[in-house]
Amino acid sequence: MNKKLVIDIATFVVVGVVTFLLAGHFDVLEALLEFSAEHEEWEVDEIFPTAIVLMFVLLVIVIKRERELRVEVERRMLAEKVVSELAYQDALTGLPNRRFFMPALKDAIKQTVSGDNLQAVLFIDVDNFKEVNDTYGHTVGDRSLIHLSEILEQYVEQENLIARIAGDEFVILLKNIAGPEEAAAVARNIIDDTSKPFFAGQDKLNLSLSIGIAITPHDSSSAEELMRFADEAMYEVKRQGKNSYHFFRQELNVVEGVKLNKPACE
Repeated sequence: MNKKLVIDIATFVVVGVVTFLLAGHFDVLEALLEFSAEHEEWEVDEIFPTAIVLMFVLLVIVIKRERELRVEVERRMLAEKVVSELAYQDALTGLPNRRFFMPALKDAIKQTVSGDNLQAVLFIDVDNFKEVNDTYGHTVGDRSLIHLSEILEQYVEQENLIARIAGDEFVILLKNIAGPEEAAAVARNIIDDTSKPFFAGQDKLNLSLSIGIAITPHDSSSAEELMRFADEAMYEVKRQGKNSYHFFRQELNVVEGVKLNKPACE
């Protein structure tokens, strides 16, 4: 409740109670009746009830004002909540965005206490997405991204996380995986599922993905480096012909993906 309104109501009640007590103590009512009888031309007997009615009207106005302001405060709080959610949410797909994902990735890395507790970042980019937009229009392009986000969500268990970080770029954080093979299996399944034809409106499409994979703590214990390494691995897929996955290469990790020869769209 608004502090000012509380003060208004409390003041009104206190003044009313004090006035009533003083009136009773000093026999104000009897005095008013005597005064009214002596000065009938002043019509005090009509003025006094009117004053009482006005006091109740003022009380109603104050209460109504308090309720209106309370509703306004609730509306503002709801609006602030929506704005806060939008700040961490992708407007098109409803997925978390980069601003939400990076702190979550940092927290996951902090929980990586040994080499047996692995986390994988899958950096996903849609191949030839500009051609999809140029050929079919941005509406179809948006529907394609929504379709992809729905597929990706199927691979995200409760503890894992998916986010859209740019136009046609998505990332998946796989927590507590048994090894690189588990991340590779997820990447293969995603590529296979997104290659299946679907309809975006009246247009029949199927998508091709390039996926880069980086693993912590093997590749890095820095969230920024892990994202960059996964991004570099994704571009390695692009250089090798797209539509596949690739692990970030370093001395202790030279696992590579196998190219899948499937068309980008039809």
